[in-house]
Amino acid sequence: MGASGDLTTITDSVRDLHLGADMSGRAAFDAMTALVTLRNLIDHHAATVVGHLDRLGVARDHGRKLSELLIVMGLAPAVASRLIRIATARAQLPTLGAHAADGAISAEHVDAVGKGVDHVGKRSAEPLDDVARLNIV
Repeated sequence: MGASGDLTTITDSVRDLHLGADMSGRAAFDAMTALVTLRNLIDHHAATVVGHLDRLGVARDHGRKLSELLIVMGLAPAVASRLIRIATARAQLPTLGAHAADGAISAEHVDAVGKGVDHVGKRSAEPLDDVARLNIV
């Protein structure tokens, strides 16, 4: 099955998920831990697809900017902007992308690190090389 079919199956499974009010504290904790990881993974994959949309010029083909396309697709403007920043940062920070790919860190954290590295790069007298960028991350 292709990515679209897999995503439809996953979407249906999550939609059918019922987390009852009769959960124990441990079950609720474990469920929340799994949901946070799932959210992180979804944000990671969303940023990956945003990078593909940008590279392929899909928004331009529809007479829009990428942020406008994402907003039309249902994202809040701040979320659309964050995903675009993450997609851009990941190209320059592969280690950061690798950490996001396992669901260990949130999109907000990935974005903050990317913005921080970008800020240091703009303030630096010399362009950042890969080693300096990795040390900052």
